[in-house]
Amino acid sequence: MRKLATYFFLLCVLGCAENKPDIKFVPLHFRGVETPAPKGSEFPYLFEKDGKLYMSWLEEREDSSFLKLAFRDGENWSEVMTAAKGTDWFVNWADFPEIHVGADGSMYMHHLEKTGNGTYAYGVEVSQKGPKEMHFTDLGQPYTDTSQTEHGFVSFFSIKEEGMAMVWLDGRKYTSGKEEMSLRSAKVDPSGNFYEETQLDGRTCDCCQTDAAATSTGAIVVYRDRSEGEIRDIYRSIYKKGAWLEPAPVASDNWEINGCPVNGPAVAAKGNEVAVTWFTVANDTPKVKIAFSHDGGEHFDSAIRIDAGNPIGRVDIVWTNERYVYVSWMERSDDKKAKIMMRSIYPGGPLSAPQVVGGISGERASGFPIMINQSDKIYLAWTQDSEVPEVVLWESFQEK
Repeated sequence: MRKLATYFFLLCVLGCAENKPDIKFVPLHFRGVETPAPKGSEFPYLFEKDGKLYMSWLEEREDSSFLKLAFRDGENWSEVMTAAKGTDWFVNWADFPEIHVGADGSMYMHHLEKTGNGTYAYGVEVSQKGPKEMHFTDLGQPYTDTSQTEHGFVSFFSIKEEGMAMVWLDGRKYTSGKEEMSLRSAKVDPSGNFYEETQLDGRTCDCCQTDAAATSTGAIVVYRDRSEGEIRDIYRSIYKKGAWLEPAPVASDNWEINGCPVNGPAVAAKGNEVAVTWFTVANDTPKVKIAFSHDGGEHFDSAIRIDAGNPIGRVDIVWTNERYVYVSWMERSDDKKAKIMMRSIYPGGPLSAPQVVGGISGERASGFPIMINQSDKIYLAWTQDSEVPEVVLWESFQEK
């Protein structure tokens, strides 16, 4: 009997050894990429579709704001397109426009416009450009609410066979005396009509970014929740089989904070493998964490800490291939300076050493670094904070 037990033990050890990933992480090298964004541009966003790298940014001239974008195919940039322009926009370092390209090639973007005299009286305006159209069309707001309250922190995502959808934080409850935001979603058809507006969570953090990703079975949305006891941990909501599942925590940090940290989570999915990363200061210790799911986000492995010791958050995440992810975040250097950090993580396996990508201002004007994987290259974009702001784009390369 003892011999039999030893035999099965050896089988297990050998099997585990065969399945254990043999990964040698190589630090990435980065170089600057010239972009069509002029001096004075800020708050970029990146998106990848069919081998093309899309980048959007904001320009402000005199009393007008412009939402611009271009795409890079190989080494060449397209002509710059204007998605929207106006004179009464709400421009914010944390609540910035996003671009998404649908399966049919349609482009969707959003910006924020003021709806009243209040500081946070602003709404979401969505623009769409069909694959054969020359210009963007303003679709209006994705909701029926007309209150002069905060609406923003939008994330677009695609749902197989259903097209485009989006989520946002919604402040309509302020009109009834409840100082709390909710998380809502809506779908948009190819003709630009919004439908199926739905509340996903009735009480969320006020001004932390949302994020979303398509999975094999639907989609997952991540955001910072807000309990009655002011616990503000990261939650997920899953769209599956035509319905939204009950929200649930990605992990229970139990961060109690009576205010919004302005530091949302990021999610990436490849099939039904999902990775979520976020910032927390639970127990008065700043940390960046990551957790993996293998069933589209319904259940998550235990979270692990990945920062280098002094993080300020502003995270992003991408899958590089079927095997591991890259996470980026910011760490404090001193009172005003910071650095962009990066790390490779294999689900349930090894982590690379944390790598310094480059220096960045720690001030709000630098925004949130955005990361994307396009054709096996990692791209990072952010606002270079100086007297005249400038959009910076870096790409990874391998040294010969």
